[in-house]
Amino acid sequence: AKVEKLGPYTVRIVSKEAIPWDLARLSTQTYMLPKHVHGPLQNKRDFGRHPVGTGPYRYVQVDEGTGLVAVKRKSYPQASSAKSAPTIGRLVVTPVGDPGTTAAMLMADKIDIARDIPADQAEDLANRNEFDLTLRDSQGVQYLLIDAKGRSGLEPLTNEKVREAIMKSIDVKPYLRVIFGEASKGMSRPEAICSARQIGCDHSIHQLGYDPQGAKAALAKAGYSDGFDVVITSLEGPSAQIAQVMAGQLRAVGVRASIAPLTFAAYRKKQRDGKLELLVGAYGGGGLPDVAQTLNFFFSDDPRNYHGRPELIDLARKANSEMDPGRRKAYVRELLDKITAMHYLVPLAPTSDIIIHRHEVKVAKGWPQIGYGYTMSEVSWR
Repeated sequence: AKVEKLGPYTVRIVSKEAIPWDLARLSTQTYMLPKHVHGPLQNKRDFGRHPVGTGPYRYVQVDEGTGLVAVKRKSYPQASSAKSAPTIGRLVVTPVGDPGTTAAMLMADKIDIARDIPADQAEDLANRNEFDLTLRDSQGVQYLLIDAKGRSGLEPLTNEKVREAIMKSIDVKPYLRVIFGEASKGMSRPEAICSARQIGCDHSIHQLGYDPQGAKAALAKAGYSDGFDVVITSLEGPSAQIAQVMAGQLRAVGVRASIAPLTFAAYRKKQRDGKLELLVGAYGGGGLPDVAQTLNFFFSDDPRNYHGRPELIDLARKANSEMDPGRRKAYVRELLDKITAMHYLVPLAPTSDIIIHRHEVKVAKGWPQIGYGYTMSEVSWR
């Protein structure tokens, strides 16, 4: 593999193998660093404190304690429909520790826009004349993963009928309400763990619907009419909110569920140790307009593997190296249909962002440029 300089603005990249998602990656997540500035630095973090780049903004202050200040570049000729030219002249990015403080700063006119505010607080703010609530589209999903491989030692989960019962016990409407509040009206669960807008995403089998009586019948057929104990591990935040509601739904069909909300570090350790039974997690789609990162995340031979099916890893590998779009989608379709049929991994809700902002601020509602949040190219004054 090598990179050849062909001119002042042109390079040729020669790879060792076919990569069908290379242009998607290069156009969204590949950054060019100035060798004469970045190269000599002993501590590469120093580059972030004094960044040099070709983006739409120039940072004039980078401080880990007080935040960032950036000003709009006078010229941004590379603007396009994918990344529009900025319209806001000066940005002040302030780190805030908790949603309550964020809400207070909004009401005190100290900040103009914020995200990661719980739905109830966001709705209270949106009911005030000076604020609007924007629900951003999402590349990612909140999901449920079941230990079908039996790594945790909980034998019932290796039974396909038990996993079917768990899937039939799920009613996603309360999940959407608890995360998004009134903004959830008209929303539905994602059809798959990837978005139809991502290149290569495809499936043909639909998720099981809410059927508590069918769940009880499936448990009885599997020999667990008296239920069993199970722990739902979740990340903190919206995933924990979903897990709490899900535990009640499982108990309603006879599965004695409890929840264990963890920090990301604690969750990753539990995952590596093979102790996950049920997991409610979130994945942002890799911030890529392609299915590749989603396949790598869920179907690599690494500690995330709780399915124990080598054929799934093989299908993901084939999809991520197949250059023909039709054949690539066929691999992805076969893979996603298999996980749906075996009741291993199911989407529950989108990872959409609730953004509260002053009425004078406009936030684009289209397909997001990144996996979480927004870029300032997507924000403007009205």
